[in-house]
Amino acid sequence: MVCLRLQEHPESISMPRILNRILHVVIAVLSLNIAISVDAAVPPSADELERVGLQLNWTGQAVLDRSRDRIRYITNDEDLVFVQSSGGVVTAFNAEVGRRMWSRQVGRTDAHSMRAVSNADLVLIISGPEAFGLDKFTGEEKFSYRLKRHPSAAPAIDDAAIYVPVSDRTIYGFSIQTLTHLTRYETLPPGVARPYLWRWAANERVEYPPVATESVISENTKQTVNVIAFGSTSKNLHAVSAAGTSYYQEFLNAPPSAPLAVDRHSERGGIVVATKDRNLFSFDPTNGSLAWYVPLERRVSQKPLIVGDRVYLVMGVAGVTSISTRSGDYVRVDNKRTGSTDRWFVPGVESLVGVAGDRLYGVDHTRRMVAVSIDTAGVHGHAQLNGYSIHHQNSATDRMYLASEVGELICLKTIGSDFATYHQRPGEEPLNVDVPVNE
Repeated sequence: MVCLRLQEHPESISMPRILNRILHVVIAVLSLNIAISVDAAVPPSADELERVGLQLNWTGQAVLDRSRDRIRYITNDEDLVFVQSSGGVVTAFNAEVGRRMWSRQVGRTDAHSMRAVSNADLVLIISGPEAFGLDKFTGEEKFSYRLKRHPSAAPAIDDAAIYVPVSDRTIYGFSIQTLTHLTRYETLPPGVARPYLWRWAANERVEYPPVATESVISENTKQTVNVIAFGSTSKNLHAVSAAGTSYYQEFLNAPPSAPLAVDRHSERGGIVVATKDRNLFSFDPTNGSLAWYVPLERRVSQKPLIVGDRVYLVMGVAGVTSISTRSGDYVRVDNKRTGSTDRWFVPGVESLVGVAGDRLYGVDHTRRMVAVSIDTAGVHGHAQLNGYSIHHQNSATDRMYLASEVGELICLKTIGSDFATYHQRPGEEPLNVDVPVNE
């Protein structure tokens, strides 16, 4: 308890002196390291999960100082789940069985960090002005590199390079091999004159992460190429090659309103862009031709979720709708009550968690998980999250990952699902082989 004692008569003490003493007391109280109590999260019951077609797959606990740190990000790929704390501790879990693979401090404690991105072997985390590349299965540091400027958005990664937008309105492409060599030997590889592959100076601020398409077929050359695309506040969409040469620049009527998404399900893919003037575009990644365009009723502020031939959009606080990536038209469903066809729309959904089986899962305005039929837009049920307030949009697989503020983690899956479904790389799914039993 802190007491403030005023000596003599109150009227003999001037108001500035009183305010000064109160200010010192407030500063002293705020400087105390007081642990904030957070109730433990409780996984939904089996019956409650069954109502939405899910079951508990595994539970885990991320490493963090519960007295001061909170969970900042959850991300995942097909192999691992990465949980980042506000203090800078990263914990990696096996995505399918929940085994904790490693944990470590990345960067300085409490430094501002960006959401982790990964490829087949590496996880990239930017903490403050430093980029850290870690073996994603062991946590071993492969490289660290101090950027010349702080990043303006999270990076992108492909199998050979990382792409980082920085605050001086430029984007850098770095070879992973070069950064690894530089960290290990403290010198650049023979024949390499600078630590970066290329520097794109468009003098345009990039607020959302770039996207890397990874091996799409160029319509002009019929060759397989990697495309890195990014939108700017100057109303432009840029696409460059892995070598940093420009493929195209498209002028938009308004800046992007949400992170870009990549349609990996068509032969040449597509760069999907939602803009602040309530439009949605899909561009060919290699030549910039417009595949389709949809005017929207509301602005999209969350990354579009693309699974199969559907893109799902959260329309502010109104709800979620669905667009066909083949035609660029709104998906329509039969209204049995009126006999007409209506746009696929579910009111009240404020964020998306993922797609599993024939259902889309999101979180509604009452902080409940909601299960929606992707065929009819009908709601199949709700489940209380019970303290698991942190989730992210899993576009990689059909698993759902949710966490509490203090790192309690759960993985949910479709009832009876033995192996994860890979949405973006179906050819890499684990084989489900029936082995005969000898009687």
